[in-house]
Amino acid sequence: MNSNDSMLAQALQTRLQNCRSTGEGLSESTIFFDRNYPGFDGHFEGNPVVPGVCIFQWVRIHLQQILGRELTLAGIDQCRFRKPLLAEMTGTCRIKILDIENDPICVQADILSDGEPACRIKARLVAR
Repeated sequence: MNSNDSMLAQALQTRLQNCRSTGEGLSESTIFFDRNYPGFDGHFEGNPVVPGVCIFQWVRIHLQQILGRELTLAGIDQCRFRKPLLAEMTGTCRIKILDIENDPICVQADILSDGEPACRIKARLVAR
């Protein structure tokens, strides 16, 4: 992870709210993306959009808090963006753990933008 990646991850972590388990392998968190979020730098002037890489980091950070261990993104099996997550919007991340018994851990994450579906990700993560 380079210094820019760690800066973005730290900015996400400080904005992460209400990260909690909702039962049976399900969890949820929210982030309000204020205009000062550093991930908007260069993405895009006049119409700030949360970059996909920041959404992937959000999924990782969310799971680290839920599982209580450091994780690394091992792969993205599926990713579909339906609408952008913009500045001054609240995003919600809902994660379902599909397989925690094996390594890597398999998850499905649904990202909502102000309550509407924005992105669905199926990913694999490994413990560091």
